[in-house]
Amino acid sequence: QIDPFIKSWENIILVECKNWSKKVGTSEVEWFIYKLRRRGLMNGILIAAEGITGDAQHAAGALIMEALREKIRVIVIDKSDLESITSIENLRNMIKIKYCTIFIGKLI
Repeated sequence: QIDPFIKSWENIILVECKNWSKKVGTSEVEWFIYKLRRRGLMNGILIAAEGITGDAQHAAGALIMEALREKIRVIVIDKSDLESITSIENLRNMIKIKYCTIFIGKLI
């Protein structure tokens, strides 16, 4: 938590990995959000190799946007994101960008 941006996060961040050959759907995203809620956590990272179904208005993407009403923030990282990580600084920047974009109603 050296980075000032990350410092504002909780000490515990739930991370779940889905190394599937298909996109993660609504029931799995809903279950991940439920796990966050049950643990009283606000931040989660869902690593989904092929991404999630839908966008910010549809399917699993819409669930992530709805979770914001409860101040639960979920960042989705896919295989191409993982492959683009070349340094810890690069990872931090990716997380910052993904985190900020969910507040403007987009998923990247």
